[in-house]
Amino acid sequence: MVQVGIRKDGSVASAELVSGHPMLKQAALESAQKSQFECRGCSADITPYLLTYTFETKDDGNCCDTQSRAPEVTQRQAHITIVSAQICICDPSSTLTKVRSAKCFYLWKCGISDH
Repeated sequence: MVQVGIRKDGSVASAELVSGHPMLKQAALESAQKSQFECRGCSADITPYLLTYTFETKDDGNCCDTQSRAPEVTQRQAHITIVSAQICICDPSSTLTKVRSAKCFYLWKCGISDH
C-alpha cells in the first residue's frame, strides 16, 4: 500500500510506503511516483489517496521464450494489479541436439582413442 499526495494537475506531490512485502515495496513506490492521475473535483492543493498494489506472475507455458513481454497493468479504483510473465532460468544446452557420425551407431568404442 502506498499513500500518495496528488496535485490538482494529477501529478504526484508525495508518495509514502504504508505496508507490503519488503521485496515489493520499492517497486510499488516507484510505480506510484511515476504515475499521472486524474484528480476530479479536487479542491485542495494536494489530495491524499491510498493505493494498493498487487504483483502477480503467470505461467504462459514457455518461460524460456526469449521474447520480452511488457507486464499487464490494470486498475480498478484504488487497486492496481501488475501481472508479469513467469521468469525462469533455462539451460541453453537442453535445446542442443547431439549428432553422431553414421559409422558410430554400432561401435561401442566410437570416439575413444587407443593411445
